[in-house]
Amino acid sequence: MLIIIISNKIIICFLLFKVGAVLCAFDARFSLPKLVKAASYLEKKGCWFIATNCDVRFPTTNKNIVFPGMYCNFLYTLKC
Repeated sequence: MLIIIISNKIIICFLLFKVGAVLCAFDARFSLPKLVKAASYLEKKGCWFIATNCDVRFPTTNKNIVFPGMYCNFLYTLKC
């Protein structure tokens, strides 16, 4: 069990025992708890990291707005 505190809000995440891979892809509701959960799984030996949408920036037609990528580099750094 992971307990995450964000802005005085307690979030409890449960980890599954047999996770063989973390898939990082586009997620419109990407959050810190999901990132912490993925990083926790990647700490386990033998857990694969599979990434799609490795863009540094999310493509958009509006050039005035920058959407950061899907944190693939962060998770990849943890795995290495």
